Amino acid sequence: ALERRARVYQEIDQVEKATADLDRALTIEPKHVASLTTRALIRLNQGQTDPAIADCEAALALDPKDGFAHALL
Repeated sequence: ALERRARVYQEIDQVEKATADLDRALTIEPKHVASLTTRALIRLNQGQTDPAIADCEAALALDPKDGFAHALL
């Protein structure tokens, strides 16, 4: 639920709220690939390349076939 709400926040340009939801979601479920890749996308859009790459790498460690994580890299 938090990841979906974060996507909505991202769409309406409320990046801080989106990031907070994703950070919370990952605290609850650290292996949630969709939260990792969504946060990576937000970080890339914010110019935070290294943290975005780290999120993509973490997502791919959990799901090596995740197409979104591959696309972001």
